[in-house]
Amino acid sequence: DLVLDGEKPWDVPQGILCAFIGCLTVYGCIFTTGSFIYGKMGQGMAIGIPTLIMGGILLKTWRLIRTEEE
Repeated sequence: DLVLDGEKPWDVPQGILCAFIGCLTVYGCIFTTGSFIYGKMGQGMAIGIPTLIMGGILLKTWRLIRTEEE
């Protein structure tokens, strides 16, 4: 991590990464839900599984940032 003036690490790049992954996760949830509503189970699973993985990555990255702040 980049440290500015000997203070706490600069966590802006991780924050941008979390925002990007969060957007992908939200859109994935929307398309997964729509696929299931319209009865496209295969498509829903194909979108839903990567969406769950992205959500897990988001949680890990977010927890990493939160623990650095404390």
